[in-house]
Amino acid sequence: MNKTTVNRPGRREERQQARRLIRQILDLGRRRLAGSDTERRAHELLDNRFHKLGLDTELTPFWTNQSLYQVLALHFGLAIVASVTALYTPWLALLMHVLAGVSYIWDSTKKRFVLRQVLPIAASQNLIARQPVDNPRLRIVLAAHADASFTGKMFDPEFVRKTNQRVENLPAAAGLLRKGLAVATYSCFALAVIDLWIWIAGLNLVNTILLAAASIPAAITFLVNYDVVRRNEVVPGANDNLSGCASLYLLAKRLDGRLPDGVEIDYVVTGAEEPGLCGARALRRQMRHRWDPRETIFIAVDTICNGELRIIRDGEVVPLDLPGWALDVANRAAQRTEGVERVEEFEVPVGATDAAAFAYGGYEAFGLTALDPDLGAPANYHWPTDDLEHLDFDDLLVATDFLEHLVDEIIQRRVGETLTDPQAATADDAPA
Repeated sequence: MNKTTVNRPGRREERQQARRLIRQILDLGRRRLAGSDTERRAHELLDNRFHKLGLDTELTPFWTNQSLYQVLALHFGLAIVASVTALYTPWLALLMHVLAGVSYIWDSTKKRFVLRQVLPIAASQNLIARQPVDNPRLRIVLAAHADASFTGKMFDPEFVRKTNQRVENLPAAAGLLRKGLAVATYSCFALAVIDLWIWIAGLNLVNTILLAAASIPAAITFLVNYDVVRRNEVVPGANDNLSGCASLYLLAKRLDGRLPDGVEIDYVVTGAEEPGLCGARALRRQMRHRWDPRETIFIAVDTICNGELRIIRDGEVVPLDLPGWALDVANRAAQRTEGVERVEEFEVPVGATDAAAFAYGGYEAFGLTALDPDLGAPANYHWPTDDLEHLDFDDLLVATDFLEHLVDEIIQRRVGETLTDPQAATADDAPA
């Protein structure tokens, strides 16, 4: 299969368009938080760009928290308070530990928000751009988020590198033990068992030592997240995830007039991804009547520069499986893409992409990212150097090429047709 480099309207022009778009969004403000005025203006700018391409656009509002790190500090701070409470009132500690564990499992799987409801909320929005198709045979939803993240010590590149190296040294059989947040979450239930023991048998040296040891994962999780809350510093978020937003814009231009009949592409710019996929969760609920899971595939395009492309398997606490065809289709697309040799699976140890919100809701969904192999994470991930100067625009164009081929391969697999040739589409659109 021949590798191709897409050359329309020209690599230099596309590179300039992507750089200009990202710079314009960065210039809107330094704190592009979920629910902020800067995030809203970023959505409005992108709404205008997609509308000028002739796509129907809509902004759908929802309410969100602004910080995942407040949510995590709340859950695991409660677990630590419960461990202290166990020394005096073990039945109450048992209830608190179960509440912390169950609440975060529900939170992580986007089934229900419990403890986070005590935190402040703000208004955010999702942007949907599409050329509507009546009774589509296939719908591919491509999503990138507009908001930027907080930062803290746990995102220091050296800290990330050493942590991921320790995880890589664990055997695959370790399973969820390779995922720090899963360990912290399920330790809450181990603590509840110890609380029950103390309640029935009374406090003794053995169960006191076990209580302290089992509290360590929750304590570490609380401390690293409290550090982020305390710093209250927001990164520029050029790669994470304005690179994805720019890629969707370029792809929408490339695919204009090239889709087979009955195939719809929805370009989505979510809000509030960083606080825990709040935008994607709201979107799934809002669009359930329109996006039938039987005909809809959801792909999160997230942080696609400065590394090797990977297909993301989400599931930080409750494991998720990739669609059975995803890696095969991705590697068929890689064979067609200059600059991509092979695409492997990347199982996210902590965190998630917007695809998780849809996968937990019964959709075929996965994410696309670029991984720095030395770091074991995307380059400059949630770090102040995630700015325009550290963004590799050649990588952005290669990722967009790959995404174009990926869409084509999915269409071929599902409906047996292909995208029309770019030159043919251009000729069809030319005036008589």
